[in-house]
Amino acid sequence: MPAEIETKLVILGDESEAVLKEIASYDVIGMYKLQQGKTKKLQDTYFDTPAKALSGQGIALRTREQEGSVVICIKKDERTDEHGTTHRDETELPWSSESLASILKTLPDIPVPTGAIDIKARTPRKYLEELGLISIHERQTQRHTMDVVALIEPEKGIIVEIALDKVNYLIGGSRILHYEIEVEAKVPGAVEHIVHLTDFSQQAAHRIRHGATLFPGEALRPFRRSLIHEPRFIQCHQWVFKTCFLMCGMNR
Repeated sequence: MPAEIETKLVILGDESEAVLKEIASYDVIGMYKLQQGKTKKLQDTYFDTPAKALSGQGIALRTREQEGSVVICIKKDERTDEHGTTHRDETELPWSSESLASILKTLPDIPVPTGAIDIKARTPRKYLEELGLISIHERQTQRHTMDVVALIEPEKGIIVEIALDKVNYLIGGSRILHYEIEVEAKVPGAVEHIVHLTDFSQQAAHRIRHGATLFPGEALRPFRRSLIHEPRFIQCHQWVFKTCFLMCGMNR
């Protein structure tokens, strides 16, 4: 299974969107050249069994709608290295009968339909619900991407992609908005570049807006999981999110 290697930074502050816009205007950051990519909208839906059998084993199952197309993705075996970079196994395939069958074979406790899978008459969500899965949360993301080339090694081409995200989490009928920067490897051996770009991004955010804080996205993960399992506590968790942001910001 292919590996996904990335770091996510959540931006804390009243001018979080301004930080994203400013970074999006850069042509160079540190020792890297930034090439402007696209701005796009993503609609992600995450699925699990009613008993949370997948998330309980560290497995994420997601569909993504983008520009009229749909992909299905599974992520698992997540681990974090000494630099704080996240590594996980990931398979992402275009939505089709063959892709769905391939994904289902890797999922524990999910029955694989016998015979041919006919997905044309149903939406991805409807089909997965008929298999006994439920939607546990959705994300609506406005994403601006930038391709990164090392100035000292331009012959290697694009080594990393930076995504500047405005994310709405839809959980338990409530909405949580936050802003984040995702730095993802596009070639093997790019962890060192991810670490450097993460540091440069943190420095840039502080320069752009004094007091703006970036902290690792994994700090958000325990609260996100508890929200999924206990959405009725969302108002309490919104306060906890902010407290966590402040604590992580001061400790970095």
